Amino acid sequence: MVRKSYTPEQIINKLREAEILLNQRNTLAVVWKKIGVSDCTYYRWRKEYGGMRVDQAHRLKELEQENSRLKRLVADLSLDNAILKEAAPANREIPLFCQRSQLLLYIIASMPSAIRLTS
Repeated sequence: MVRKSYTPEQIINKLREAEILLNQRNTLAVVWKKIGVSDCTYYRWRKEYGGMRVDQAHRLKELEQENSRLKRLVADLSLDNAILKEAAPANREIPLFCQRSQLLLYIIASMPSAIRLTS
């Protein structure tokens, strides 16, 4: 059986139609048949979209998309942070004289060769 997907506007309209049918003293089984959904679908829709207007449904979908995007960003940043913590040396402090000598070696290595030869 082919599964049909409905837009939030269609779902809200079907729920409104169901409310009208229920107010006309129809049974739930008749309502489900007239709007063309199963009982599980009806209750799921009513739980998610019950009492909602179309513009609110649009806003809800936008917020859900933004929330999932932000969750992915946080997960990526957390992963990057964990990788950096793993790669970093474990709280080793380099003595000051070693830092100075490393800096001096870096400066000498980055100098043009003509300057080093004349010294």
